[in-house]
Amino acid sequence: MPYKGDVCRVSLHWSWLGTGPWAPELMVNSWWMDRTQGEAGQGTWQEFVQEAANKTVEKLGTHWSKFAVLFDSKVQIDGVKVARLDSSGHTVSEGAATVPANTLKGQGSGGNLPPETAVILGLWGYPPGTFTSHKGRKRGRLYLGGINQASMDSNGLLRQETITQVLPGFRDLFNDLQGMSSGGVALPNPDPGHWNMGIASSVDASFTQLQAISLEDQYGSQRRRQNARDPIRTMASIDTSD
Repeated sequence: MPYKGDVCRVSLHWSWLGTGPWAPELMVNSWWMDRTQGEAGQGTWQEFVQEAANKTVEKLGTHWSKFAVLFDSKVQIDGVKVARLDSSGHTVSEGAATVPANTLKGQGSGGNLPPETAVILGLWGYPPGTFTSHKGRKRGRLYLGGINQASMDSNGLLRQETITQVLPGFRDLFNDLQGMSSGGVALPNPDPGHWNMGIASSVDASFTQLQAISLEDQYGSQRRRQNARDPIRTMASIDTSD
């Protein structure tokens, strides 16, 4: 399935701290960016994606305190990777930035929900509530795991006060990432190139610029977990005699 050539996937790599039952597990969240070349841009794609990885870590650090309470104190972001893809979806160049320990660490203190439980951060490539063709190709979701147990209300939903508290922080992060300069010269004079946030579709190789984000009050399932812990099964036999 094709992608728009040179579209870039940004991946956040999370880990669990300590020696608890979830310690070996890793989580990954990804979004998409597309680079626009300006008249003053200089450098190679390898330099562009490395610069983007470094700047993403920097901007996460700037805004982290605004939504860190959503995540349990036993999880942290260890690193960011930015991969440039060809039209077949294969990585052709990649930048990686390491996050110092305890820098992007959750600040929730209520214990963690199970790792497979996720908060759904919706990505919209059109204004919600308006008509657009092929809506499914213009929407994305981040399934955020490592969630603080205190975020859940008595009905098993994400607390509205938590949504009100953290959603502006995610908005500020994505606004900061949108238009991020690329190519070693500061915007806007002259423009070296910049990054657009968006949704990439492999159905028609389209890239739609991000226009809105949302948080849902219902939890979802964390889809991208590595080294998942095998459950301990306690068995009981059934008597098959008449």
